[in-house]
Amino acid sequence: MHYQRFFSISIFHEYYRNKICSDFSIEPTQLCWKLIRGHRLILKNTANGLLMLMPVDEAQNPRFPLEKNIIFTFLLKLKNPRFASITSLDSDYRTNLYTFSNQTLTEPGIATLSPAILQREKAEQNNAFGIVEIHNNASLEESEFQIKFSAKERCWKYYLIASTNGQSAPFSIQDRNSEIKFIQTEIETRDRVVEEIQHRFPNSQPYLFQSETPIPCQEAGRQNIQLLKQGQTKPWIPHLPNPPNQHGTQVINALEDV
Repeated sequence: MHYQRFFSISIFHEYYRNKICSDFSIEPTQLCWKLIRGHRLILKNTANGLLMLMPVDEAQNPRFPLEKNIIFTFLLKLKNPRFASITSLDSDYRTNLYTFSNQTLTEPGIATLSPAILQREKAEQNNAFGIVEIHNNASLEESEFQIKFSAKERCWKYYLIASTNGQSAPFSIQDRNSEIKFIQTEIETRDRVVEEIQHRFPNSQPYLFQSETPIPCQEAGRQNIQLLKQGQTKPWIPHLPNPPNQHGTQVINALEDV
């Protein structure tokens, strides 16, 4: 029996270097499995999605034609527990379902499935992050349906532990690549990070530097974030560690006797 490409679903994420997102498994529902088997389709998993193959005759027509009202429904199941910390998500994503559908598409080809948020309705959806519905419409011929996620953005914060020497902000932070601008920020009253710093280093002077704009999370670390000190020709620290994606905060110990 001869097969040809029917459709594919691919998942992408801005966080990853190559944009390929393998954080999900895409699993047919029970009803979808019946449709697949009943029409002799072949489902193949890919690194970031799936590929569906259809049996065709010598004239390249479907050997088992599909009814017009058929919907292939898949469950998106999350495999990466860190996904929420790197992804821009709806605030209600934990209690609701992300849904992706080709229902409004009218032409075949490469197309992005826009997300929507719906309430969970069936028991089999309880362990799913979302669902994908592929309708048998004009967009279905050998199409590549894409699901795209944006990276979460946070303002980066650097807490600097410095010596108490009477100077005013002897340090500054600079991105040598000129992509991020940092400014010294006034420390709020009862700042928990500062309270911990002062508890561990009672004779130190904490400073807070923050990025002017939110920074998208990314898999590759950002280089050339430098700690500069007044009067020094070379960076005090040439490559500061990036703040963790979970909270965007990094503490730097710049005590001269450490």
